[in-house]
Amino acid sequence: MKLKVGTRIRITTDWSDHYKTYSPHVRAIHSIQVKEGVLEKTKDYDPVGTFRLKVEGQKHICVVAFERLVKLENLDDDTVQVFDKHVEVKEDIKQWKVEGSKGKIYTVTKRGDLWDCDCTGFGFRKTCKHVNEKKEMLLA
Repeated sequence: MKLKVGTRIRITTDWSDHYKTYSPHVRAIHSIQVKEGVLEKTKDYDPVGTFRLKVEGQKHICVVAFERLVKLENLDDDTVQVFDKHVEVKEDIKQWKVEGSKGKIYTVTKRGDLWDCDCTGFGFRKTCKHVNEKKEMLLA
């Protein structure tokens, strides 16, 4: 499915891995999310593997990771694409346990060229000091 900037879409995203440590009530509310909006032009500084969605009634733009998609519906032409979250993808995956500044242990993951960390900062900024430290270590 090819989409152009300005296309109206509805997305369903799966955040169950992100909310796995939360209470069952929170997991039930936040694990699967549905949003409608207009596809926006991606910026140079957006993380690889993401797209932008302008949701009506919200001030901010949502930056959505393709890996979170379960379903994408094109509301302009009624086409639907469903993403199988259980497809085995063979890729170079490396993980490290790192200690944060206050002693909490985080997991840094490198999937091919994509980096991820389960710390709160990475969730907001899509980068963090834990990832940066591992990148520097690998370059040294």
